[in-house]
Amino acid sequence: VLVLPYCVPFVVQKQRTLVQVGLLLDQLLSAAEFMHSKNLVHMDLKLENIRVDQKASEKNGLESLVVIDFDLSVDFKENELL
Repeated sequence: VLVLPYCVPFVVQKQRTLVQVGLLLDQLLSAAEFMHSKNLVHMDLKLENIRVDQKASEKNGLESLVVIDFDLSVDFKENELL
């Protein structure tokens, strides 16, 4: 429910179904989980910093997301405040 307003542009831009948007959102959450597993916090995750990788999308038939712009990202240590 909290992320639904962020999904609307993805639906409108390319006439995606909610199932397709759900798959994209799953990729985004997986990317965030991966970054966090490497002790990295993006700090500026927004629609402008998410791109669709056209080459990967054409290759596998599914849209693939890429997170960009890590200028504000920070390394963190466990139990440390950001």
